[in-house]
Amino acid sequence: MALSLMHQGKEVQLANLTFSAVEGLPLESWEAPDLAVITPDTAPHQLYFPERALARWLTRHGYPGTVHALARVGVQPLRAAYRALIERYAIDAVVLVDGGRTS
Repeated sequence: MALSLMHQGKEVQLANLTFSAVEGLPLESWEAPDLAVITPDTAPHQLYFPERALARWLTRHGYPGTVHALARVGVQPLRAAYRALIERYAIDAVVLVDGGRTS
């Protein structure tokens, strides 16, 4: 869906409720409390970092290589992080997708 919107000339911001260890990211990675900006070069010491893997894939294929990571926090801080993302980019619509659980 994101790529289709991009091809239609729409600005798309990708974000994910992360399972990665974002607590140790440097201060410059944080756009707001509990909202990190992930690029292809973020946290090279971490082996498991799906947001970084997606940022790398996007860059490799000529798309903007930024993915936002939302920290796993309580409801109110998570709402505030979403609000910061929406306000920062003047977002008109939010599409939430639950990828389900893999075993």
